[in-house]
Amino acid sequence: MTSAQLVGTAVHLDSLLSAANQLSDGLFIKDSQGRYLFCNPVAAAFLQLPADSIVGRTDADFLDEEMVGATRLRERNVVQTGLADVELRLVGINGETRWIQISRNALKEFPARDSAGKITGVIGTVRDITPQHVAEETVQQLIAGSDLTGESYFQSMLSFLCRVCKAEYAFVGRKRPAESLLVETISVSHRGNV
Repeated sequence: MTSAQLVGTAVHLDSLLSAANQLSDGLFIKDSQGRYLFCNPVAAAFLQLPADSIVGRTDADFLDEEMVGATRLRERNVVQTGLADVELRLVGINGETRWIQISRNALKEFPARDSAGKITGVIGTVRDITPQHVAEETVQQLIAGSDLTGESYFQSMLSFLCRVCKAEYAFVGRKRPAESLLVETISVSHRGNV
């Protein structure tokens, strides 16, 4: 490789790393031994550590035994099937519980493919889905503990959903059966007030 090609490759790699570090989702790359080769700041935030302190280490350095075992099992599945999407509960070193969604794909060419074409690691994205889990749990609690029925139940649910979705205005209607262009208003909500 010429020096000009090396410089071009370095610039290209620097651009890729810069883009990976600007993603709104976490991104990580591990080798076949489970060592982090790359971890962007968003992924590092889930472990509550700076990204540069994660590279070269494994999940066993950050997570409890149960989580490490579950992670290794999922990653073995990735190597065997090539794909995995999971949602899991993550308890950080400060005790904070978060729900995350992890998507992994088997890497066949990172850092390089061996002569047999063997998979050499995994790449994954991580997204915080805690707000969705909190909303789902709250709706389930609302349903389970509600003695409301009919219109009062509907208004209570509409008000709750408007607050959760942070909608200033919400309109619920139904199409009139006989008139295809007319909508009958059922309820209107302004900032969660029906």
